[in-house]
Amino acid sequence: MTDKLKAFEGKEVTGVQLTVTGLGDGLSKAMEIESVELKQGTELYVLVKAVVQKVRHDPADKDKPGGKQVRVHIARAETALVVDEEFAKDEIVAQEAKYAEALRLAELEAEAAEGVQRLEGT
Repeated sequence: MTDKLKAFEGKEVTGVQLTVTGLGDGLSKAMEIESVELKQGTELYVLVKAVVQKVRHDPADKDKPGGKQVRVHIARAETALVVDEEFAKDEIVAQEAKYAEALRLAELEAEAAEGVQRLEGT
C-alpha cells in the first residue's frame, strides 16, 4: 500500500501515521475570528497548517516490538480553518478513491498469498 520506506534500526518500516496536536486550539482561534455555528452530525472540511515536531517508530504489532515498524509523525497545528465544501470536496473524493483502491489491492495480495484464485473481473 505504501512506497518503500527506509528501515529503522535495521527493522522494516511498513507504514506511516500522522498525529496532529493542538488542532482544537487552531480551530478555536479561527472560530473566534469567524464564528460558525455547527449542528451535530454536520460534515465539515478543515484546512490545517502544521509543523512536524517529532518522529517516532512504533511496532506494527504491539506483541512483536522487535518486528516491523510504523513511522509516526507528530505535528503541531499552527493554523486551522473550516473551508467551503467546494474547495475541498474533489480532493477528499480523490483521496477516498485512492484509499479504497489500496485496500482492494491489499485484499487481493493477501488472498493470493493464501492461494485464493479469482476469475477475471471478480
